[in-house]
Amino acid sequence: MKKRMCVIFGAWLVAALAVSCGPVAGEESFEAKPVDGTPILFDEGMEFYNIEPSVVTDGDTKYVFYTVNGAPSGGKSSIAVRKASQKDGMWIYGEKTTVLLPSENSFDSESVSNADIIKGSFRYDGKDYGWLMAYQGRNTVDEKNHKIGFAVASDPTG
Repeated sequence: MKKRMCVIFGAWLVAALAVSCGPVAGEESFEAKPVDGTPILFDEGMEFYNIEPSVVTDGDTKYVFYTVNGAPSGGKSSIAVRKASQKDGMWIYGEKTTVLLPSENSFDSESVSNADIIKGSFRYDGKDYGWLMAYQGRNTVDEKNHKIGFAVASDPTG
């Protein structure tokens, strides 16, 4: 009898949850959208990743900064940029330029990633720069000990 009651209660509970999981009147519902044909911007092959993008627009130029791996299927992460200009209403991207590599022996000696870039006026070590990059760095392989670093440049491509 107890087993039968548990089965009946379980069936009732599943039915109640199924009914309550639908959208309530006035609430937003989501549906899958078909692929719209937008091409992949940068495809360097299956063994490379291009992740964590940050887009900066400066006048008629766009810069897409992103994290890349240094070698097929691995390697230390670095930060790259692609510069784009508009032609006939389309953005045309140039070749990848590496702008930040892991250091030799510091908090970011294993990986640099997650760049965020702003244009402005920045002074470091007695010199003026026009661009500042905040980024994540780490010196361990096991995805621990992340820290935030800053880099300055006169030009966004390095």
